[in-house]
Parts: sequence; structure tokens; C-alpha cells
Amino acid sequence: MNKFNILFVMFILILTSLRSYSYELDLSIDDEIKKKYNTSAIEENLPALPSIDKTGTKATSQTSTENVPQTQLIPIDTSTKTGKVKNLPGQDNRIISNNFTSTKLKKGTKFVVKSNNSISDAARIGQQITFTTQSTVTQRYITIPAGTTIRATITNAHLPQLTGNGGLIEIKITGITLNGITESTDGKVLKANNKKIFFNNIKGKRKYIKNIPTYANKGKPFYRKMRNIAVKMTDNPFTGILSPIPTVLGSVVYGTTIVVSPISAVFSRGDRISIPQGAPFTLKLTEDIYF
Repeated sequence: MNKFNILFVMFILILTSLRSYSYELDLSIDDEIKKKYNTSAIEENLPALPSIDKTGTKATSQTSTENVPQTQLIPIDTSTKTGKVKNLPGQDNRIISNNFTSTKLKKGTKFVVKSNNSISDAARIGQQITFTTQSTVTQRYITIPAGTTIRATITNAHLPQLTGNGGLIEIKITGITLNGITESTDGKVLKANNKKIFFNNIKGKRKYIKNIPTYANKGKPFYRKMRNIAVKMTDNPFTGILSPIPTVLGSVVYGTTIVVSPISAVFSRGDRISIPQGAPFTLKLTEDIYF
């Protein structure tokens, strides 16, 4: 053993002999337990282990269950519930059907209907009108019977305007009432009173081009009047010399009305729109609708 090992062993012996590194077992707690309890009989007080029969299944131990609370199972209703879901704040305020059992009426569906109201270009914007379907529309899982009410709103209307413009009516389909429930939708008019409608605008006839000849011919009566005066002047030898003057004046006025007729026609107005109650319409959905 070299010097280093001898010094290391001596250091360990001195270190362990110090009082701060010594320890002593405290058996006072163990003595107190033995005074109060019979430690040799603890195993006798333990509950019996479950026995196993010859078939290998565990025999249940007979223990008291008087104070064991009973847990009651509550059945869960798994039946499908249908209903309507309101949109979240900030979304469209309409109430739409949003459930697993709803059926869809496809966009592009057309309805042949009759108006329940008289409609004119004097109607106010926002006025509510209704239509009644005249034939049954059938799709997969859904049927819209004849007599169904379709609701609409007049979104734009005005009387005939200058520059030959006619009156205007714009109608937007807003809902369909089926089985007493009105579902919101969007739609437009394809035909009104058996006339095709473009861009959902029911327009009165524009008369600008038609009114140009009308304004041009306004000088014609004056020209005829001047011609008659000239003929009478030729019957008299004293006024015969002046007879060309009325003819020239009538020709100037007539020519002027022809030249300015395109400008005069700007101040004319087109036709008005008046659709009676019961008039036929063709409507078209522009979005899907769920029932």
C-alpha cells in the first residue's frame, strides 16, 4: 500500500469518527406503536383474499355494501333533434335551416306564378308583394305544391324620366312559405306579364328614337299652313308677287324642327309600367334554400 492510500484511509477514519457524522436510530416511535397495537396479530385483521375455485374463476368476497353509495346511470337521449340555428353576430341576420334532416331546393329552380298585387313604377322602394305558384315543382326529397306563396320586395322603382327613359321596377325574391314556415332566399324575375326581363329590371319602353320623327314633324303643319297662304296670295295680282314669302318661311321652320329634333327628343319621356293583379310571372331562385 503506497503512501497515498494510507493517507486516504486515515482521512476517512478520522472523518467518520467525528460526532457530526455519527447517527443513532430513534426507536421511540416503534415502541409507542407496539404499546398500542399487537403487531404480531396485524395479519389476522386483514380482509380475506378472494378464493379461486377449480374452474379458475375468482369467487367474490362477501363484503358489506350497506354504506356503499349506488351510482345511477342516466340514459342519454340520442334521438336526432332538428331545428333552426341563428347566425352568429356580424353575419346575415336571416334565420336559416341548418340541420341534418333538412332538404335542399336547388338554386336555378323556376316557378310559374301569378301576382297577388298590382305593380306599377309608382311603387315605393321596400314595398312587399307576394306571388302564388301555379304548378307543382318536384325535386329529390322535396315537393313545392301549387298554391305555395312566394314573397318578394321592390328594391328599385321610378317613373318615366327625361331622355326618353321609361319607368322602372326591380323585384327581388325574398322567401318561400311552405307548411306555414317562411324560409329566406334570393331570386329574380325572368318574365313579367309574359314579357322577358333582362337583368331583373322591368322597364317601360324607351321612346327617344321613336320621338325624334315626332319632334321633326312638328314643323310640318306650319309649313302646310304657309303653303295655303301662298296659294291664296297668287289669286290676287297685287299679292301674287309676295306669295313666295310664306312658302319660304314655312320651309325654314319645317327644316329647323327636323335639324333640332334629336335635341328636342331628349326632353321626352318613355312609357309607364302598370302590371295588373293576377298577371303571370316566371321567377328563378339564385341560391339554394333549405327546409
